Amino acid sequence: MTVRTIIPVILSGGSGTRLWPMSRPEMPKQMLALTADQTMLQLTAGRAQGERFAAPIVVANAAHADLVEAQLADAGAEAQALILEPMGRNTAPAIALAAIAAGETGAGSGDALLVMPSDHVIADLPAFHAAIAAALPMVAQGWLVTFGIAPDAPETGYGWIQVGEELAAGSTASRASSRSRRSTRRRRCWLRVTMRGMAASSCSAPMPISLPLRSMIPASWSRRRMR
Repeated sequence: MTVRTIIPVILSGGSGTRLWPMSRPEMPKQMLALTADQTMLQLTAGRAQGERFAAPIVVANAAHADLVEAQLADAGAEAQALILEPMGRNTAPAIALAAIAAGETGAGSGDALLVMPSDHVIADLPAFHAAIAAALPMVAQGWLVTFGIAPDAPETGYGWIQVGEELAAGSTASRASSRSRRSTRRRRCWLRVTMRGMAASSCSAPMPISLPLRSMIPASWSRRRMR
């Protein structure tokens, strides 16, 4: 399989608690301009624009629907689908919904999903695009690829991905992941820093969503726009 089109999936949930009082439930941090003139949501959308990229699929809190649409419009990045959650259920259900939406808008085996949280700071955009390009051959083989950074400090609020063996000789970009865990103790976090665990975004081919998984998705989750 050769990857023809990359479909950006932007995860824009969040409860607005980490950076209170700047970030609040009605205005979480991805809606704020914290690192540049644009908001974090707009910067995220801007990282996936160009000939290779389709219009994004955005998963967001239903309370932020108008704000998300307005900010994307200002950034020239209108979503092909805006999926609204009545309540947050974390990453896996959000990605599952985006995969279903991608399939219903015509995504096929030659397309890849690029899943991006909307609150990441990526200063080196060419390096990010180079990482995507390096990931695509593995995605074409059916791998789920995670983009990571080597941590330089312990943090109990985030998960850690333990890096495994190289999948291709001489390739630092293609390594197996042996496990993913979250540390609740600072001492264990330090251990994972020394083991060079990693954390970040992912890229994969759209996977078929089974009937049992579809039945677990609440009917109240709605799509604001589907082109």
